Amino acid sequence: MRRVFRLTTVLLVVLAWVMVTVPAQERFPSDLPSAAAGETGELSYDFIDSGVLTVRTIRDRSGKVVREAGYLVTLRGNPPFPEKDLQVQSVKVYYYDAAGRVDHIAYWWFKTPAPSFEYYAYDSSGQLARKWFVTAEGVRRYEIRFKGSQQLGELYFDDTGKYLKAVRGHLAPDIDLPHGWGPASGGLACGIALSTERGPFNTIRVWVNIKNVSAAKVILPMLDLPTFELRDAQGKVTSREPWFKQRPTFMNNTSHTNSQLLEEAEAGFCSPEYPLGNFFDPLPPGKYTLRVRQPIPERGVTLVSNEVTFVVL
Repeated sequence: MRRVFRLTTVLLVVLAWVMVTVPAQERFPSDLPSAAAGETGELSYDFIDSGVLTVRTIRDRSGKVVREAGYLVTLRGNPPFPEKDLQVQSVKVYYYDAAGRVDHIAYWWFKTPAPSFEYYAYDSSGQLARKWFVTAEGVRRYEIRFKGSQQLGELYFDDTGKYLKAVRGHLAPDIDLPHGWGPASGGLACGIALSTERGPFNTIRVWVNIKNVSAAKVILPMLDLPTFELRDAQGKVTSREPWFKQRPTFMNNTSHTNSQLLEEAEAGFCSPEYPLGNFFDPLPPGKYTLRVRQPIPERGVTLVSNEVTFVVL
């Protein structure tokens, strides 16, 4: 009886291990359909500047997409190309929930040891509510919110996946910039976030976000360079680095907002972010407070951001 019990226990452990490990793809997946599994594949082509992007869509017996393999062909001429000339660049593996909806997608890139992921979540009516992207290291870096399957907003996170640094589109009701926004002026408000609030000086970058707090639509223009107000732990203002004043052409290479149209409660941000090292001499270790003044000439206002305290190591 004890022997039967032990055997049953071993079987249960093995079964549990199989149930946990089967959904995870541990090796680079095949870019070819499996005839034994009843899979079929078809090629499609898209012409791009560097060549022809070729995609093989692989379906199971029911017609559901299970994998998509991407190839880049640099040969001249028109498709179809010989199979020997197709070199796989990536493979997407689709996973579905019990309702037959996409639950998540694994992105495998050639010669990478592990995939990144795209996860999906649905509301009570079955409509797509959000999807988020996770690196191979398990860090959420980017998220998209939906309503009725229509894209509403985008959220961008730092290297930890927890600190929201930039927002584009509708503001999400459950998450906001870590330190909020500055006061509204001219129907707009400015909010800043940092790439890190504790680290070496050369790793600190500033994300400048602008949101529309009025009922009227606003076109977010190309923005002038902001003014950075930096204070040390004693409240002393830190001046700009001298070379910056000698290079006015730098202003022609500033961040931009792509002239985004903002409806009420929508936000946009300047891209790329601003490295503090472009504006200040290297700061000695210590605690500092940063605030930004962002001019909006088209509306005749200068927005004052929230304050962020950070530590230079």
